[in-house]
Amino acid sequence: MNRLSKLGKGDMIHNLVLIAGATFIKDKRKEEQMERFSKVVAGSINNVYAKSDSALTMFNLTFKDKAIGRYKFYSKNEFNSASPSDNGRPIFRFENHDMSKVVNGHMNYRKRLDLVLEFIQFNS
Repeated sequence: MNRLSKLGKGDMIHNLVLIAGATFIKDKRKEEQMERFSKVVAGSINNVYAKSDSALTMFNLTFKDKAIGRYKFYSKNEFNSASPSDNGRPIFRFENHDMSKVVNGHMNYRKRLDLVLEFIQFNS
């Protein structure tokens, strides 16, 4: 994502699905990262997370930050919308999907992938 944005490659990705994301976005860089997502992803960005992911609990303790695979991100951002932008600003469509009731851990996503993709309506 970052590389594509730096290269000026806009709308290279149709839809992006982040499943059990073992990465984080620092608070001070959320706005910058939102701009990158908006430029590179033409469609929606889906964050599939589970609050019960114990592997990402270890990630949180190690890096002292929230892994995107355990929490909602951008849910309160005023520019996060499914509707077109009137002000010329890139549209930002970040959707969070809590899979805590579907998967019971980091390694369980693979076994339950069909249910996860159905839940986020991947083929729609």
